This record gives sequence, structure tokens and C-alpha cells, in this order.
Amino acid sequence: MAEKIVGRVTKVRGRKGYALISAPGQESDILCYPGAQVQLRLVGDELRYRTLGWGGVMPKVGEQVVVKFTMDNGYGRPMAAAWCSLAHFQKWEGAQAKAKATLARKAQEAAAKKAAQDAAKAYSMREKGKGGKKKEKKGKKAA
Repeated sequence: MAEKIVGRVTKVRGRKGYALISAPGQESDILCYPGAQVQLRLVGDELRYRTLGWGGVMPKVGEQVVVKFTMDNGYGRPMAAAWCSLAHFQKWEGAQAKAKATLARKAQEAAAKKAAQDAAKAYSMREKGKGGKKKEKKGKKAA
């Protein structure tokens, strides 16, 4: 099954009932339960989610949502235990991209700082005449 699918809510039944979500490429609607309102996060390249508990917020009919499948319900209809609104997901994706960019920038800055420190240290050692190859100390060697 797909990692994530963007679909549109076709039917909502009850506050603690279920929602049906139609998505392109899916032969039947996706059955979705209210406990499936989730926090999605990226772990490496994998999309992970954490349900926020039962009696969560149900989506509105016509709302675009992002669905992550967990399992098939045994009757050929995929059951989604994870959904969130498309707007929330796009906001989340933007935050993830920003966090990745920040981490990359900080790593690059740290590497540049380290290289500058090493260069300065090597220069000061040469100035003091302490640079160059290390000489082997004369003395008894352990047998």
C-alpha cells in the first residue's frame, strides 16, 4: 500500500463513528475511524504517526485529508488508522523541510569552524617550531 494518499472525505457517520474517504487510484472508499486523527512525523525517510486517542476530531465532508494506511480490514477494504487534514500535513511538511535545512546548515557551520580552528592550531604550532613529524623517542623498547 502507498505510504500516504491524499483523498477527499465523502461521508461522515456520527461523532465517534467513521468517515469514508475517496482517493484517486483506490477502487473503494477508505474506512477511517475518529481515533485516527494523528500527528505525522518524518523519521529518516519513513512517515510515522501517533494517534491522539479515540473520540478525536472527525473530518468534514468534502475536506481534503492525508491518509496513511495501517492494515486491510479483511474484506478487501483498506482501513486507515491515520489521517490528518491536508493543510495540517502541508504545514508539517514545511516544518520538517525547515528543520532538515537548519540541521544541514548547523553541521556545515560546525565543520567550517573546526577546520578553521585546526588550521589556526597548525599555524601556531609551526610558528613555535613544534610542528612537523614526531620523532621516535630513544630508549628501551618493550619486548
